[in-house]
This record gives sequence, C-alpha cells and structure tokens, in this order.
Amino acid sequence: MTGALADLVTREVLACALVFARVGTAMMILPMFAEQWLTARARLAMALVVSFVLVPGSGVQAPATPDPLSLFLPVVGEMAIGAFLGLLIRWIFAALHMAGTVIAMHSGLQVAAMFDPNEASQSTIPSALLSMMVLTVLFASDAHHLLLAGLAHSYGVLPFGSLPDLPYMTETMSRAGSQAFDLAFRVAGPVVLATLLLNGVLGVMNRLMPTLQVLFVAAPAQIMVSLIVLAAAVGSIGLLALRMLSVAWSDVLGNF
Repeated sequence: MTGALADLVTREVLACALVFARVGTAMMILPMFAEQWLTARARLAMALVVSFVLVPGSGVQAPATPDPLSLFLPVVGEMAIGAFLGLLIRWIFAALHMAGTVIAMHSGLQVAAMFDPNEASQSTIPSALLSMMVLTVLFASDAHHLLLAGLAHSYGVLPFGSLPDLPYMTETMSRAGSQAFDLAFRVAGPVVLATLLLNGVLGVMNRLMPTLQVLFVAAPAQIMVSLIVLAAAVGSIGLLALRMLSVAWSDVLGNF
C-alpha cells in the first residue's frame, strides 16, 4: 500500500512538473505576470500555484515509469509552446515601447529618460507612460483572467505530448508581429503627423520671417503639440491594445 501511494504521489508531482513546463514558461514572458517589479519568488509561486490548479483539467498523464531521456522531448516541446504563447502577447508591449520611442524622437523628448519598471532599464518618457498605462488598463479590464483561461484552454488546442508545429508557429508569430507594427503605427502616427505639420508651418514662417528664431520656437511647440495629441489619443490606445490581445489570443486558441 505504501509503495502504491508513493507511486501515485510521484506521478502527480511529475504531472504538475510537466504542466509547469508550459505554464511556467508562458508566465515568465506574459505581461502582468512577468514584470520586472515582481520578485522572482512571487513569479515562481504564481506559476506553481496555477500549474497545480490546472493539472486535473489539462489531461497530462505522467508515465508509470518515468525516464529522464523519454521526458526530455515532451518537456522541451511544452516549454516551446509556453514561450510561443507568451511571446504572442509580449508583442504588444514591444510595439508600445517602439511607438513611445518614435513619439519621443518627433516630440523632442528623446533626451529626457526615466526608469521603466516594465523593462527594468532607462527608457523614454512616452515609452514608460504607454507601457504603464496599458498595463493598468489590462488589469482594470481583467485581461489577466483571459490569459489564465487561455493557458488552461491551450491543452485542448495544443495537447500535451504533441511536438510543436514549427511552420504554424512561425506563421502565427509573423502575423502577431505584423499586428504589433500596425499597433505601433496607429499609436505613434497622430503625433508624427502633427509634428510634421508643425515643422512645415515653422519652415514657412522662417522663410517669411528670416529673423525668427525657429529653434527657440520649435522645441516648446513640438513638446506642447505632441502632448496635446497624445492626451487626445490616450483613451483609444488602451482599447487598441486590448483588441490586439484578444485577436492574438483567439487566433491561436479560438473562442473560449
């Protein structure tokens, strides 16, 4: 009886470890769970708890006689699927960071930098603002629940034990990257267009009034116009990010 109980406990612990290979890898990349301001212990604890909860519904069955060599390929495949799912959503913040950098370049704020807690490094002010704003919107809209539900549903779409389909994953990642570039263009586009029009107006004014000190007029005007346009568009940026998250998640996992 003791031996049977020990085998049962071993198989359950091994099944939890196999689920953790996918869920833990995904949660180390997914926004809201893999942020740098969370301690490594907190992220590990969340991944372990979620993995333990998902074991009964995942359909993962540990082999009766576990062999490290036979488990190598399944573990690598699960980690690849977890990284694939995590990177699909991480594209959103990469796009916002790129859009913020472009906005800073065209608004004259590229010199001003601050610590970005999401990147754990120095970043431009628009990049840090967009990242923190969208992160707050995702939490306020319970998007983290959608991500956790998607991880649970992924076992029905990408079952355990099946090797990842590399062409399918590559095509999906390319499509997600294209959507991320579209998001970055939509976020930075209004500011870029407004500053280009402003520079055109200042160029005409300089031709009409050669004595005008364009440099002293352009710098504050660029900052002011950029902040006004960004403030006007900030409400739609969160909706665009939420829409991209939903489209990227449902594109792989379907509606659930």
